[in-house]
Amino acid sequence: MKLSLNLILTGAFGLVATPVLAQGSPWLPVPKTGSITITQVSQEATHFYRGPNGTARGAFPYGKLEQTTTWFTGNYGIADAVAVDARIGRSEAEAASPSPAGTGPPPGQDGSADMSIGVTWRFVDEDTSDTGMPSVAVRVGMIRAGDYDVGTPTAIGDGGDGFEASLLVGKVMGPIAVSAEFGIKSLNNDIPQATTLTATAHWFTPVPGLSVRAQYYSQGSDGSLNIGSPEGPPAHPDRFPEVAEEVDRLSVGATYSFGALSVGVDRFDTRDGRNTGDFDAWAASVSYSFDLYQP
Repeated sequence: MKLSLNLILTGAFGLVATPVLAQGSPWLPVPKTGSITITQVSQEATHFYRGPNGTARGAFPYGKLEQTTTWFTGNYGIADAVAVDARIGRSEAEAASPSPAGTGPPPGQDGSADMSIGVTWRFVDEDTSDTGMPSVAVRVGMIRAGDYDVGTPTAIGDGGDGFEASLLVGKVMGPIAVSAEFGIKSLNNDIPQATTLTATAHWFTPVPGLSVRAQYYSQGSDGSLNIGSPEGPPAHPDRFPEVAEEVDRLSVGATYSFGALSVGVDRFDTRDGRNTGDFDAWAASVSYSFDLYQP
């Protein structure tokens, strides 16, 4: 039961280059168990946020930006309070039509997405706490840039190596589970440091194996460069990774688990942003859980 609960609560869905969910979770797999997840993300935007302050919403000059990403994610419990995770992916992005000015769209891209590997340590377990505290954990991870060109709006990612760290808190209360994650991401190549906040609520419905969820995700940036400013892109396309990317998103989703398999679907909607596309997205996933314990 605990392994399937972990799968339901920690589905790994992501959007490139601004992930919707980080990979951390306060609910860890039991030792010598884990899961492998394949997630397909499809997103598109006809508008984006740019201008002197990076927050003016306007139409893409070339119609529409579309992107599809396939993520392969794994996690494994190596001890009662320690787990490891890894994620690799491949993404394709393209502009849908030429610009009204007749200059043509930026070239499409097809390449590997940023990969990551991380370790999570849970130092408070709600199942063994005598004080009623929630589960609390920290995660640290390393990021390696994928293979793509960063000097274009169709860039798959920011093109930087670095690290991420987050504090995770979660509590299961009967049919309801709530969690929050506060994290930072720091990359090289003059990419601004990002801060993230994720809040998620799950409801385990009366239907066996079926859960639904709602989530709020926010990313901030300590950068000052904006798309459309005199010193920024598109006048200087090589500076796209240096812009201050900020976004607020809402999502709803559901997971159905049966035996060792779980399937999930999520719908994401961008509510506000800065120097980013106004993306709508769908994510579908399949997870397989495994148990390597040998008595």
